[in-house]
Parts: sequence; structure tokens; C-alpha cells
Amino acid sequence: MNDEKIKTSYKTKLNDNILIEEEQMEETDLKPQNIPLNIVYEDDDIIIINKEKGMVVHPGNGNPDGTLVNAVMAYCKGDLSRNRWKNKTWNST
Repeated sequence: MNDEKIKTSYKTKLNDNILIEEEQMEETDLKPQNIPLNIVYEDDDIIIINKEKGMVVHPGNGNPDGTLVNAVMAYCKGDLSRNRWKNKTWNST
């Protein structure tokens, strides 16, 4: 943010310069699941989703599926080549 590393608690301000760095995708055995998404904005480069309160973001111990990642995989028809995961919590979720 503004050419500096920031804490995850940083609140964005008008005219902030946001840099998103791409990371290499790794192969996964995750399965797409048809879970409704509240998509706020989408273009060729980004999807902004209003995550439902209580929805787990990615699979882990005790949450093997039914996550935001599974839902996005289904929405993108399994092609996540254009997606890079970045998480920003705007409000308490």
C-alpha cells in the first residue's frame, strides 16, 4: 500500500495506491461446489465477493468443503488461471 508493507488491520483511504502481487498457482485436488456467491463487482481481472458471515474461506481441518474457494471454483468453471487469492476484510465477518 503506497509502496510500503502494511498490517492486515490497515484501513484503506481515498487515493491509496494498492499493489497486488501475483503468485504462482499450485495444483490442487479441491472440488468445485455450486454455492451461491454475492458478487459485488467483476471484470476480466478481479472478482469482489461479499462473503457471507460464517462462511469458511478455504478448506482446512474440519472444513474439507463448502468454502468460498469451492464456490469460486464452480463459478469460474474450474479455471482459476486468472485468479490470484487476496483476502481483505472490510467489515467484521
